Amino acid sequence: MIVKDTSSVDSLSDEELYALIEDCVHDRDRLVGRVMDPDGVYHTLVWRISPDAVVKLSYGPCEGFTMQFVRDNTSIPVPAVRRVLPVRDSTDGKHWIVMDYVDGNTLFELWDALTDERKRSIFDVLARYVRQLRAVHLPDPSIPGPLHPDGKPAKCSASFFSEFDAGPFGSYQEMADWFDLQRLRCRIHTHRLSGWLIPCSKFDATYPLVLCHMDIHPCNVIIDASGTPWLLDWGAAGAYPPWFEYAAIAVSVLADWQLGTVPAWKDLVANASAIAGDYARYYDEYLSVLFRYTMGINFDDPPCDMDIHDDYFEKLGLEVD
Repeated sequence: MIVKDTSSVDSLSDEELYALIEDCVHDRDRLVGRVMDPDGVYHTLVWRISPDAVVKLSYGPCEGFTMQFVRDNTSIPVPAVRRVLPVRDSTDGKHWIVMDYVDGNTLFELWDALTDERKRSIFDVLARYVRQLRAVHLPDPSIPGPLHPDGKPAKCSASFFSEFDAGPFGSYQEMADWFDLQRLRCRIHTHRLSGWLIPCSKFDATYPLVLCHMDIHPCNVIIDASGTPWLLDWGAAGAYPPWFEYAAIAVSVLADWQLGTVPAWKDLVANASAIAGDYARYYDEYLSVLFRYTMGINFDDPPCDMDIHDDYFEKLGLEVD
C-alpha cells in the first residue's frame, strides 16, 4: 500500500477547488466507479478531478470526518481526505469530499478471476478490518449513528432506517426505542391487513456501540496493484451494535434480489459471519423481518395518516409484547 503525503490539489485554494469541481461534475467522462449491475451501468457520484484526486458528493460532513477518523485510528487502507467543502446553495447539508484516487479494480470486477484461496484471503482481510473498527474508541460511545465532526448526534441513513432516515438519536436507548416503535407499528400494519401477528424479536441493546462501516460489498472494496484491499464509501458508517455490520452485509441481496445471482455478492453474503461475526439470529429474527415488512415504509411519518394507532392491540384486548 502506497500512502502519499501530498496531493496535487493540496496547494489549491477553496475557491480554486470549487471551480475545478464545478468544471468536472458536468463531464460524464470524469465519473469513476462505473459498475455493471444486472440492469446495466450505474454511476457513483465520484468524479476524477486530477490524476491523483477525486471528489465525492456526500450527504453531510460525517463521511469525510469518519474517513479521517479511521485513517488516524486504524491501519485500514482508506483514501486520504484532502478537503471537505460544503456544497454551495445546498439546502440539505451536502458536502464535497476531495480525496486521493485509489488506482485499482473493484472486488466485483476481479471476483470471477480470483482463486478460491485468494477469495478466502480477502474475506480474512475484511474480517480484520471489521475487528479494527470495533476496537476503536469512539469519540462519544453513548451516541449512536454517524460520527459528526462537532460531536453532535446525526441522522442515520443505513439500510434499516427507512428511505427517509431516522434520528438523530441522543442516546443508544433512544435508538432502541425507535426500532421497537417501528416493530410495533409494523406488526399493527400487517395485523390490520392480514390478521397475522408477525413474529419479531425486540431490539437487543445489550451490546456496546462500535464503529461499523455498514456498506461492505464488492463494489466498495478496491484491490490496488500490490494486492491490498481498500475500503471505500463510508457514507453509511457510524456507531451501532456489532450485529448491524453482519446485517448490512446480509441485507444487500434482500434489498436487490438480482444481486443474489451475482457471484461476488452471493459469496460475500455467504461469508458474512466470517467477516462480521456470527450474528445471524439478530438479522433473521429482527432486522430482516422489519426490512421485509416495511420495505421503505416510514412509520414515523405520521402513523395516524396510515390509520396506525399505537394502542391498536390494547383496544382489541390483545396482549402483545
